[in-house]
Amino acid sequence: MTTAVLTAPASNNYTGLDDQPTKDGYFAFARIQGEVFLVQASYATPVSALTAVDVKVFRHEFISIFRFSEYRTLHPSDICILEPIDHHLTRYEEENETVFLARNVMERMRKLTDPRWGYRVHTQRLKHGHVPRIGTLPLMTQRSLQR
Repeated sequence: MTTAVLTAPASNNYTGLDDQPTKDGYFAFARIQGEVFLVQASYATPVSALTAVDVKVFRHEFISIFRFSEYRTLHPSDICILEPIDHHLTRYEEENETVFLARNVMERMRKLTDPRWGYRVHTQRLKHGHVPRIGTLPLMTQRSLQR
């Protein structure tokens, strides 16, 4: 069994909303059982096909505002990190569990949730027998890569 520590994406050229990364983990867009969510995953979650993944799930509330919805413990085959979000592009208010995302991040989320994208994934799955990767996926588990 291979174990690795998940890390947030490195970035050199962002002008962001927040200067410090959150101490609890990093934010990312993730596909959970077919739907795209904003999640906060722990930095210490090991990458393993056998280890459950604990995430905070945030629901989209208004324009670029997300509020905490629930804690979820997921089997690695039920979650796929689509795109880690640099901490400079988020502002997390822990006291009221609200996340604000930069405008360009919201545009990327809109593209990830576009129904036309879902159609292309479905078509490619049928044609090639697998779901294609989306962007850089350094945080995927071995199990998720096999889907």
